[in-house]
Amino acid sequence: MVIDYQADRFEKMIHGADAVIDLVGGDTQVRSFEVLRQGGGLVSAVSQPNLHLAHRNDVEAKFFLVTVTRSYLAQIAKLMDDGIVRPRLGAVVPIDRARDAHLMLEGKLARPKGKIVLAVSTGDWRDFNAQSSAISEGE
Repeated sequence: MVIDYQADRFEKMIHGADAVIDLVGGDTQVRSFEVLRQGGGLVSAVSQPNLHLAHRNDVEAKFFLVTVTRSYLAQIAKLMDDGIVRPRLGAVVPIDRARDAHLMLEGKLARPKGKIVLAVSTGDWRDFNAQSSAISEGE
């Protein structure tokens, strides 16, 4: 089952779930407590869950934060250099258009398939967009 959390009231469609992994936060996280079974669990990667709601719904709630280290980033870079991992770039947006990137994430502008990257240097962002298109078409 696929549910568009922005268009559908998922809490009306799902009941008795064992777990929710929250990657959105805000109101979506609050509504997620309603779908859990008693004793279920919510793990959020975006914000500290409301422990009062967790207690009231008799569920566990945890905040999960990934620790990024130089070593981990070096391992990921090697996988990318070796062609084992290929990021899917959807768009590279110059930093002065960061608002547009947020609007893409919110679905208010067309959202590209793949990651949305902010280019800090405005010198050659068009080259990156051409490369990201070639990568997306090659998959």
